[in-house]
Amino acid sequence: MIKLSIEPQAIYLNEKREVDLQIKNCGSELCTNIHLKLQVSPAGLLLEKRELEKDFLDANEVCTRSLLITANKPGDFRLEITYFSYLANGRVCRPSISPLILKVIEFPLLTPLDGLDSKKTRLNQDKRHTNDKTVILFVAADPKDQTKLRLGEEIREIAEKLRLATLRDNFILNQRLSVRPTDLTQALLDENPRIVHFSGHGLGGGKLCFEDKNGNTHPVSPDALAGLFREFADIVQCILLNACFSNVLAEALAKHIDYVIGMHSEINDDAAIAFTTGFYQALGAGRTIEQAYRIGCEQIRLENFLGQHHVPVLMTRNSL
Repeated sequence: MIKLSIEPQAIYLNEKREVDLQIKNCGSELCTNIHLKLQVSPAGLLLEKRELEKDFLDANEVCTRSLLITANKPGDFRLEITYFSYLANGRVCRPSISPLILKVIEFPLLTPLDGLDSKKTRLNQDKRHTNDKTVILFVAADPKDQTKLRLGEEIREIAEKLRLATLRDNFILNQRLSVRPTDLTQALLDENPRIVHFSGHGLGGGKLCFEDKNGNTHPVSPDALAGLFREFADIVQCILLNACFSNVLAEALAKHIDYVIGMHSEINDDAAIAFTTGFYQALGAGRTIEQAYRIGCEQIRLENFLGQHHVPVLMTRNSL
């Protein structure tokens, strides 16, 4: 018996993408002369190769054929097997195969950047967004003169949720730990992230705690950070500030960045990690930033951190 599957099972709108069709012989007999034909419904999915052949497939063997697919509208599409035959033990088999479902998702984080006029700038844009993956930069500081945070658990949760996500191939997660101010600047220049996630301590007035050369607290003002991110406003589309009292900073950053999430008061470690978990689960499933923010807040409530679900606040550039 032969089974068919596809990977990934979801792609982005207007993305030209290779989707792997996996053909597995689940039986104990050699299968030969494998031949199948595909069609797509409804219209809106362009499939460049519709007929596939394989000479033989041993018992429990899996082979993969790449399908080049372009989606020009969102929705659920069926890859229907209109013809499927193979030989097993001298018998011709023509099994009925259920359609394979491919989901096409609109995801605002992957919209092309605009406002770039010079040829040099366009070339740089192409280089930093190769394959149109969303780069997430996780930045953390835990000065030794502050209460120790569970930063390792937070980055582990993010990595795990993205690894299990339907759209896991569309994300790159990079991290910088024990960050000094100069490290942040260098990371932004090196990684060109679309999402920046800061985890650490916040102070009154919206200051963030970075580390100095000795590992102690180096506070940075909202004005200084807003000035820095202004220079990356054509790249960074979302900033998540998982730090206490960061709503003042979020407001300053939202003058230049499309989406900024801050904390309007203290938030405990467990609630902060719960928010992170829900947020990246939602992004990995193709939800928008606004939806991911709401799901993150609901995740705090689901884990019974009473009153903490009101701490995260979302600010957008258009709302200021």
